[in-house]
Amino acid sequence: MTHPLEEVRFSKIVSIRDRLLASAGDPLRLESGEPSFDAPAHVKQAVIDQVLTQPHKTHYPPSAGLASLREAIVRKAKRASGFTADVNKVIVVNGGMHGLYTTLASVAEKGDRILIPNPNWGATKHIQRSLELNPSPVDLVEGPMGYTFDLDKLREGFEQNKPAAMVVNSPHNPTGGVVSLDELKEVVRLCIEHDTFLIADEAYEDIYYTEERPPALGWINEEFFAGEARIASVYTFSKSYSMTGWRLGYIITNDEKASERIRKMVLYSSNGISTLTQTGGIAALEGPQECVTQFRDAYRERRDILMNGIHRSGFLNCTTPQGAFYVHAHFNPDWKGYKGDTSSSALCDLLIDTWQLGCVPGSFFNAKGEDHCIRFSYGCSTKMVRDAAEILADELPKLV
Repeated sequence: MTHPLEEVRFSKIVSIRDRLLASAGDPLRLESGEPSFDAPAHVKQAVIDQVLTQPHKTHYPPSAGLASLREAIVRKAKRASGFTADVNKVIVVNGGMHGLYTTLASVAEKGDRILIPNPNWGATKHIQRSLELNPSPVDLVEGPMGYTFDLDKLREGFEQNKPAAMVVNSPHNPTGGVVSLDELKEVVRLCIEHDTFLIADEAYEDIYYTEERPPALGWINEEFFAGEARIASVYTFSKSYSMTGWRLGYIITNDEKASERIRKMVLYSSNGISTLTQTGGIAALEGPQECVTQFRDAYRERRDILMNGIHRSGFLNCTTPQGAFYVHAHFNPDWKGYKGDTSSSALCDLLIDTWQLGCVPGSFFNAKGEDHCIRFSYGCSTKMVRDAAEILADELPKLV
C-alpha cells in the first residue's frame, strides 16, 4: 500500500527560496509570503519581561492555549471582525498551517471531498492529500476586485462533489483577490444547505486596500444566518504582526464536536504552544495597533510600484489586487520560452537565472496544472520591489 505522504510534494516556494539563498549576490525575494518587517517592539519586550521578571512562566501551557490569550482572542474577534467567540471553543495553534491541518483532520474523514478555490495556496491541497482527503477545486474568475467566485460554478461544485468541507481564503493567496459580502453570504448559505463544514482561512485579515475591512466569515454566519453554519476560522499572527518565526495562530469555531477534536489534535501533535510565544501573542492583540496600519500602508505602496512595472512590461498583466501582498500575473503563453519551455516554471527560471528575481510559477497554485500565471510577493523590502519592477518593465521584454 502506498503511504499517503508519497502523494505529497515539498513546497515549490521553499525550493525556490533555498535556491535563491544559495546563490551569490543579493537576490530579489519576491517568492516568499513573508513580511520584511520585524515583530513589533512591544511584543518582543513582553517576552523579555516574562523571562526576566515572572518565574515559573515557562512551564507546560494548557494544550488549548493560555486562558489570558484565549480571552484576548475573544475580545479581538469582537473588536476587529464583529462576531462573538466562545472562549471554550478557541484553540491556540502553531501557526496558520497547523490550524488548517488540525481543522481538516478534525472535520473530515478519509476520502471526503473538500472544496477549495482554484488557484489557491498549494499547501492547502497537500495538507488534504496527507490526510487522504480529496481536494476538489472550484475555479475563480477575475472581476473588478480581482479573483473571486463565479457563483454558478460554485453551486455546481457543491452539487457535484457533496463536499464535507470547504476552505475559503479572502483576502486571497495567491491572487490578492477580495471576495464581496454578497458572494461570501452565498458561500455560507450553500454550506448550510449542503451540511458542509466551512473553514475560513483568515491569514490576511488585516492586509486589505478596500475602503472597508473585508467581512469575516464568522461575522457573516452570525449576522445573517444566526450561526447556523458549522464554521472554524483559522487565524495567524504571521502576516498582521510580522511574527512568522514565532509560529502562533488560533482557531475559533462554533461547533462543539469540531472544538473537541481540534483540541485533541493539538494535544497529540504539539502538546500546546510555547508559553513565551503566547505571551507575545497577548501583547500583539492587546497592545498598540499602529504597526498593523503602518505595515498595510507600506504594502500598498509596494503593490503600486510592482503593478506599475507589470503594466509597463507589455508582457505581464493582471487586475490590481485588493488584499494580501501578492500579484498573480498572466503572461503571454506564446512567448519565446526559456530553454525550449514556455511554462510558468520556465518563466520563473528565466527571472531567477538572469536577474535573481524570486517568483513562483502559477502551476504550483493551480490544482489543474499549468495556467500561464506567475506570482510575485511584495512582502519583501520596498527596494527589492522597486528593483524587481524595473527589471520587469525594462529588461524582461527584451528576452520574451
